[in-house]
Amino acid sequence: MWETAMKLFEDLILEALLPSIVSFNSAINACGNWLHSMAFLEMLQEMALQSSLVTFGALMGKEEMPWKSVSQLLGSITAKHLRTGDLKFQQTY
Repeated sequence: MWETAMKLFEDLILEALLPSIVSFNSAINACGNWLHSMAFLEMLQEMALQSSLVTFGALMGKEEMPWKSVSQLLGSITAKHLRTGDLKFQQTY
């Protein structure tokens, strides 16, 4: 499914349309693999879009994400002064 999301993003850019934070959050949610999700986060940052708690929540809920990566994401949330009170994580095994 992440291949489809990536293709849609490439098509948007080719058509000179810019994806929004909602587009990125949807793509991150569509990815099963945390590495693919991180690729979308990198694209989001390259486009100078502001990530949200939804973005971070979707990323940190990915299976098999190393704790070091989760810790770095939590640091990003703190650096951006986002309120984490409503952020919930659900890990399924």
